[in-house]
Amino acid sequence: WIFSTAAKSLKELKSFLCCIMRSSVFIAVFLFGLCAGPPSLQAKDHTPTSKQLMEAAHRQADLAEMIPYVLTGNVVIDPGGRREKTGRLTIYRDHDRSRVELQFGAYKEIRVSIGDRKYLPRGKHDLTVMGLGDLDRNWDPGLPPGNSSKPAYNFGKVKKATVDGRHAWCFDKKWKSGTNRLCFDTERSLLISEYFGLKRRRESFDYGPNEQPPFPRLVKIRTEGAHPLEVRDISVSRGSFDEKLFSKPPDAIEIETCKGMQPPKLLSMPLPSFPQLVHRSETVRVHAIITSEGHVEEVQALNHEDDAYAERAKSTLARWKFKPATCSGRPVNMEKEFVMSFQR
Repeated sequence: WIFSTAAKSLKELKSFLCCIMRSSVFIAVFLFGLCAGPPSLQAKDHTPTSKQLMEAAHRQADLAEMIPYVLTGNVVIDPGGRREKTGRLTIYRDHDRSRVELQFGAYKEIRVSIGDRKYLPRGKHDLTVMGLGDLDRNWDPGLPPGNSSKPAYNFGKVKKATVDGRHAWCFDKKWKSGTNRLCFDTERSLLISEYFGLKRRRESFDYGPNEQPPFPRLVKIRTEGAHPLEVRDISVSRGSFDEKLFSKPPDAIEIETCKGMQPPKLLSMPLPSFPQLVHRSETVRVHAIITSEGHVEEVQALNHEDDAYAERAKSTLARWKFKPATCSGRPVNMEKEFVMSFQR
């Protein structure tokens, strides 16, 4: 019927059939494209490179297009354990400004960042201990270094693995000071796990099915020597903020960074002694602020928080003396992590 009504000659029939075939091919290809969805790195017998994995995850997970935005989540310490405690995390971000709030009952910790300056509250360290200050950026691996730059790290071989029951591509990111292990979901090319070798800390990300850009609804954090931690019911939405939100908190410690910053230099280092009744060797990670006068303040253990090792490491570090860090020749405060080992 199509032939008889559409073609009146053999030449017209050949032309008509050619057009029908081309249209069919186009429709088939178009439908396949719709079914296949966005580009993926899971082609059969194809192992993606570390660069491809990082670029694909960054393109999807970067929240820059949502700015200004607010992230909220419920923080659970020691979930299911005897010390379970639940609080609330809120991150406001507007380009180079951010405000991070952590609240557990009457306890509230606020830190503000404006450009190259960060303002930290005195005597409050939970955001530092938990590593939640930049949670909204933790599942974005960033872009790999360009060919023209001298990378501060290199990559190991990409291998297949199973992570929390999910198929993944994993590789090592090797720094001078340690090795991180990154794993990406083979279906969506999103970062689902990162292990920080130096910190002995693992973060895993469980994404929702429909968010654009995608972000995890649940983040699980496991650090050796510390209680497990989860951030649940994470939500990210666009916001409009009052300028007062990014005001410097009263009595905050200012941390400044700059290009060409010179690090502090150790001048005096009393060594730690073993705690009494010591039964094992231990390594304690400690966070502190080296002031513009070279003193060590706001010392806080990042693991082994409640035991004698942490207390001995903190009391020892507080006695160290430094030549302070400098920006353009000016002495400035600086955050720094230390690793202190107790060997039997």
